[in-house]
Amino acid sequence: MTKSLSDFWRTRRSYNKAIEMKTVLEDLKAFIEMAADEGNFNVSWGTTSRQEHGGGTEKNVVLSYIPLADVPTPFSGEAVDVVAGFAAHEAGHRIRDQRGQPVRLLSDSERPEGMTVSAERLIRNILEDAYIDHYLYVSKAPVLGTYIRHGRDWDMAQSRYAIDSEELKAKAQSEELTKLDILRLWIKYELYGFSSAEELKDFPDSVLGTLLSLAEITDTYCKKKGLVDAVAMYESIWGEIKGYAQPSKEDTQPSPDSGGEQSDDSDSGDGEDTQGVAFGTDQPPEDNPDGDSNKGNSEGEDAEEDEDGESEEDRNEDEQDGDDENDKDDDGSSGESEIGADKDEEQRGLPDPVDRPGEDTAEMDALYDAALPCQDEERHVIPESLSQAVEDAIVLDKEDITQSVIEEFKDEHFFDAMLDQYHSNIIVEKAATITLPDQDDMVSRSIRQIFNFRKRRKTRHSRGTEEGTVSQTRLYRAGMSDMHLYEKRDIKDSLDINVCILCDMSSSVASSQDILSQCVNSLALGLSRRKGVKVCALAYNSPGLGGKGNDVHIFRLFETGDKKVGFCKADGGTPTVAAIGAVPGLMRKLLGRANDNLLIHITDGYAHDEQYLKTSIADLIGVLAKKYNIDTYCLAILRDHVGQAVLLEKAYGKSYEGLNSYEELPEALTKLLYNLLVTS
Repeated sequence: MTKSLSDFWRTRRSYNKAIEMKTVLEDLKAFIEMAADEGNFNVSWGTTSRQEHGGGTEKNVVLSYIPLADVPTPFSGEAVDVVAGFAAHEAGHRIRDQRGQPVRLLSDSERPEGMTVSAERLIRNILEDAYIDHYLYVSKAPVLGTYIRHGRDWDMAQSRYAIDSEELKAKAQSEELTKLDILRLWIKYELYGFSSAEELKDFPDSVLGTLLSLAEITDTYCKKKGLVDAVAMYESIWGEIKGYAQPSKEDTQPSPDSGGEQSDDSDSGDGEDTQGVAFGTDQPPEDNPDGDSNKGNSEGEDAEEDEDGESEEDRNEDEQDGDDENDKDDDGSSGESEIGADKDEEQRGLPDPVDRPGEDTAEMDALYDAALPCQDEERHVIPESLSQAVEDAIVLDKEDITQSVIEEFKDEHFFDAMLDQYHSNIIVEKAATITLPDQDDMVSRSIRQIFNFRKRRKTRHSRGTEEGTVSQTRLYRAGMSDMHLYEKRDIKDSLDINVCILCDMSSSVASSQDILSQCVNSLALGLSRRKGVKVCALAYNSPGLGGKGNDVHIFRLFETGDKKVGFCKADGGTPTVAAIGAVPGLMRKLLGRANDNLLIHITDGYAHDEQYLKTSIADLIGVLAKKYNIDTYCLAILRDHVGQAVLLEKAYGKSYEGLNSYEELPEALTKLLYNLLVTS
């Protein structure tokens, strides 16, 4: 199976679409920053256009959602390649903005006659896109150019963006090309590789001459990195295309997704908009008694309106006028009638063979603005519900670690059962936070005493040495040429330990959740302030038993450096095997590496997912100790569950202690830490 480009660097995948989009966002940000080597970029999903996000000193890149809209999760490498191509191109615009290299837009007085602002923007975007696609990354990051090509290929495969070369060829042969058609042909030539002799052979020489001139201007612009005379450049380009007709509404087909948006505007019957009369209404607006709204209509529409709107008396008068004019023509006195006829023709709004700059400006702007796919704001639109889910995933730092856990234990085949399930199994997220209480309860005092005991036991004092701190009581020896004036203190066994507190938060814990949360808070508070100790607190449960019984939600309650402790609601089942399997990777990510690693598992029941995963807790704990140097201890509150107590004791061996209630937990934790940190 052939790999896509993104398959070589994208390792995180999820069946959860919100999490998948979050990981794509993070991966693309890192990839673009590394490949472009232009500092940090602000990469986001959004609904706003590039014009609103870009420019200035901000390097904002808005990712295009539309290539992923109908793609199943996990996203295919081909789809991610397309989004990466769009992101690389967007980053190119931000780099150009930072360097101040894009050619400026002209003022009204500088703009060539007949050129609208939208036409100028389109020309500028074509030049910028050509430079970014073929020149910007070629020396430092040519792979980004390859991604951009993937994005361009995707554009041309979409009916809403594709430029029909056969249509342009037919219009060229019938001499019906408009200014917009020439610009579209230029776009296809420069950006989509429509440049071979075979592809261009059927175009007339005059069109090819125009295209060649535009290509030479583009080449000059790119080689000079946009540092050109803007006025002269726009005049040259407009001079090449001004001989072609103005575009008409028929030049652009509405996209399948638009639902006839343009015709809807014309059917609205808004009397203040002359376009509404031209393309949707049969009568001129009532608030325009002069009937000037007919100006700009097509000849066919005027004829239809005359046919429907004139009374029989008006027709008779027109016929009589026509007879009189014929008589006058026969008499040779037709000059005055010709002037009147010209005026009538103008009032009917018949098309003028000469372009009229400024007429139907809004319509022309819409046509020019829709010429480039990157100007389509709908590419960025994310459904509101999905947008909220992605935002939650980012805020709570949700992550699907299913694949990582499978890879961790692939040699032991502990989690191979997850490979055949088409849903996400292990989701990690930050828990809702509450302020960490700065209190001194029994657990905190006990931890402080434990470290005081350890300090005294592990400290060795050496006096009368030749190095260290000067001892005031031995200064008298200096007069006797004795240099044993110093003393020093050595720690025989300095701490370098990671501690993970893993709490079962299944529904059976609900009645004692307050006690458990307070105990975890105090333990986190006490350990996080000790030198050489890094601590994280995790809670886990599952959505419920059933077909997805091995699913697990892991909540990050606390990590060293946090000022708040998280809280999650006790609910669901007890997927202990999956939760313990996630611990090695989470400890590395949250705490880093250490000489010693300690896992304290607090639960009130036996795992329900052993049968689903076909992995025993005893085997898993053995691998943790041997492969990851993690010592595991279990404090189980089992009350009267004798059968589960037997199973847990068999699974954990000597590292297990059974309790009758959660009220015994603080004392048990203190005893466990004392044995591990002081006496061992």
